[in-house]
Amino acid sequence: HESIAPPPPVTPYQMASSRYPYSVNAGFPEGDIWLYMKSQYPALFSLLIFFGALAAALGHWLQKRSSSPSHELQRALEAAEFIPYFQPVVRGDTKQWAGIEVLMRWKHPREGLVRPDLFIPFAEHSGLIVPMTRSLMQQTALLLAPHAPAFIDDFHIGINITASHCQDLELLEDCRQFLGMFPPGKVRLVLELTERELIEPTAITHSLFEEL
Repeated sequence: HESIAPPPPVTPYQMASSRYPYSVNAGFPEGDIWLYMKSQYPALFSLLIFFGALAAALGHWLQKRSSSPSHELQRALEAAEFIPYFQPVVRGDTKQWAGIEVLMRWKHPREGLVRPDLFIPFAEHSGLIVPMTRSLMQQTALLLAPHAPAFIDDFHIGINITASHCQDLELLEDCRQFLGMFPPGKVRLVLELTERELIEPTAITHSLFEEL
């Protein structure tokens, strides 16, 4: 051929002779390289497909393992895996229930029941502790409201909050909705502040505590 050969689109290669006036051009047309490998090297082609699938599966597994704690907590929150456990408060003289302390537990689908000290610090750091506590209060109210007639008056219900809860006024509405599930004066909601973080004395914080 006297004309210049068009360069092939896949793996082009050219070699010119140093002694004679000709050159050799090699390469593959677009889309033909896999057909060529399959026909000429079937074993190698199958091996490449196998290792490619293996690498994809390994990458997917590593990606799932490397999920951030906040991502896993968000997933668990959406799946309603954070549930309330009730610890009774009992009078020493009459042995009558005076109230309960509400404790958060994580009912993980694979790990079982997860202790709070293993996930609460992550929840506080990520800011998810606020919606998690809101869900806990809603579940608690739904579980206890049907039994409210059996409670003594001023029945103590203790729920933990953190400094993150004190940064806006949403906690106030959460408390109002909680108490609205019970007859007036039947329960006394007690918010117990954890000690891991300090509260910033902002105007919102002062307003929240005045309203509470």
